[in-house]
Amino acid sequence: METWNPETANFRYQLLPTDNTSLYRQFSRRNGIDVRKSPQYNIDDWLNPDSSDYNKTLAEAIFYYCARSEAGERFKVCISTQEMTSASWRYAHRSQLVLDGTFGVCSSRLLLFIALAQNQDGKGLPIAFFLFSAPTGNRATHAGYNTEILAELLSQWKLHLDKNRPSELDSSTGFEPFVAITDTDTKERAALLRVWVGIILLLCKFHLRQCWTNHRKTAVTGRNGSDDNTSFWKGQVVKDLQSLEIQLIATSNYQEATRLVNMLRIRLQALTANPASSSAAQGGLKHIDYLVANWMPLPLWQSWSEFGRLAASARLNIPVHGVIPTTNHLESFNGILKRKHLAQWLHSGHRLRFDALISLLVTKILPGVYAHHTANQKYKEWLTRRFWNHSDGQDLYQVHQDAIRNKAVPEKTLLCWWAVDDARDNGAVALSLEQRILGITLSDNGNTYLAEVASLTRWNGIMANYRDNKAGACKHLRALRLAIYQYISQGNELATFYFPQTRKEAEDLVTRLKQMSSDLLNAASSSTLDPPGNPEALCAPPVLSFDTYDPVAVQALGDDTTMIGDADDKVETTSSMDIGMDVDGSGTDSELDILIESRESKISQQEAAIAIQLQSKLNFEVQRALPLLYGINSLLDSSSGIQTPFTADIPTSTKTSKSV
Repeated sequence: METWNPETANFRYQLLPTDNTSLYRQFSRRNGIDVRKSPQYNIDDWLNPDSSDYNKTLAEAIFYYCARSEAGERFKVCISTQEMTSASWRYAHRSQLVLDGTFGVCSSRLLLFIALAQNQDGKGLPIAFFLFSAPTGNRATHAGYNTEILAELLSQWKLHLDKNRPSELDSSTGFEPFVAITDTDTKERAALLRVWVGIILLLCKFHLRQCWTNHRKTAVTGRNGSDDNTSFWKGQVVKDLQSLEIQLIATSNYQEATRLVNMLRIRLQALTANPASSSAAQGGLKHIDYLVANWMPLPLWQSWSEFGRLAASARLNIPVHGVIPTTNHLESFNGILKRKHLAQWLHSGHRLRFDALISLLVTKILPGVYAHHTANQKYKEWLTRRFWNHSDGQDLYQVHQDAIRNKAVPEKTLLCWWAVDDARDNGAVALSLEQRILGITLSDNGNTYLAEVASLTRWNGIMANYRDNKAGACKHLRALRLAIYQYISQGNELATFYFPQTRKEAEDLVTRLKQMSSDLLNAASSSTLDPPGNPEALCAPPVLSFDTYDPVAVQALGDDTTMIGDADDKVETTSSMDIGMDVDGSGTDSELDILIESRESKISQQEAAIAIQLQSKLNFEVQRALPLLYGINSLLDSSSGIQTPFTADIPTSTKTSKSV
């Protein structure tokens, strides 16, 4: 058209809308897809060796196929290319597996489940695709699956992998992932357990916190930006609940987890006596009841707490940080699949037909994903081999990765001192009188006590003080000092406290503490039994120290009536008989040992966790359905004895529903 001259030309090209259809049809045909046929017939032809359209590449990649010939049947296609099969044995066998589903990938009502493994670089790699149709009459595509269909497809995948076992493995070795991580869906977890009875099932931390957050928002609603007392206490309760959730996920001891829950329950129960905080506290108690009933039973707690990751780490024989904590690898791949790989093949933004989806996955998308993976592996191999002689035999790529992982964080010493400041001292007195010193707990190292002071500015006061670090302790820390003075005045001589008044005194104190720590380490390394002198002599200003942990004494610090009742009250915890441990936790077998060493116990725990989830969901659905059932029952009562066309047409099953 560049040489086209309108003065002399006898022809001109013009593309009409009907031509676009023809061009798309020709383009699809060149990719092996005949859009004039229904998608199911194309797939049948591709997988039928007697068909003229038989596609060997697709037939080798699809290891399981069921056509939908009747209304009650499902369409099923499972994909695993040769590269995916090899990666399954290399990265998922006796290792970790991530499983999750998605929908909306094609124009038909099909669900796509993806199995994903983690390669040696910590990157997610898809190793199997399970595509199947929703049942006839199902309204929500995303809910159109159950344990049976997933277990069937996973079983077929296992058979396929066992048939394609690497030659270096023993013929009796079957494909078996040791650990699987999923979202909170019980159908996926039950299917995995049905196929691999010894698998350890972990719950995704992100989906777990999402469930907790949704319920917390319903139970306790806060109004950000408002300064009224009600909004303030709602914010404090939400913060306490969030802190509890984080601590629960980090627990590896069930008794400690129940203790944390009960401590917050006691605090919130005390807050219900205050009219300003009663509503927020009751919402917090409602959320705690939800956590205890739905997530705190022992078998389920083991699935989402640090305990489960420790068990997985022991079985996989890898560090704990190597255990995958979330399904984010798979969620990320789902996003890339839809927004990048499939988007470039869409026709004016419309979703693909499912025959086009399957063809593109096998011939275009998955080969590209694995080509990228292979290129990275070859680059690392070249880097190591090329500079092997110049790096003293070190793997430069691994050295670089270790340097990134272990990159030292610059040490920051947060100094605090109590300079003379009447305004802040008066503010501290007000905070103490208002009893806004909340939780006081022992830190993980066992020698530091932590306290929270409720702030109307949502903790900005303390954080701003540490960022500026010019004026010394804020009013919140001064309120804590008042509480400590009161603690000492009660006759507690086990602890001594020192509050530096200037920055120079604080710096000198840190220097002396570091010197004392260094001397203690040197003494330990030289196997000296006697300590290197009196620690108090090394540090002229005495520091805080406690001989024993006394929760009642610590709660009394600052006259904190929101946390303590009678001195004889004890925090209720689960009986040690429930977990096979002595009361002091020094039983002959730890919880982790029991989980790892006993195969029968492990299986029963996984099944019990799923059963607890199912029971919780059943209870929820029953509570939601009860009002509707009561309404139907009321209508049936009203219609009894009245001969109308309506009552005459009531089905028999409906008439007898009342007795049922």
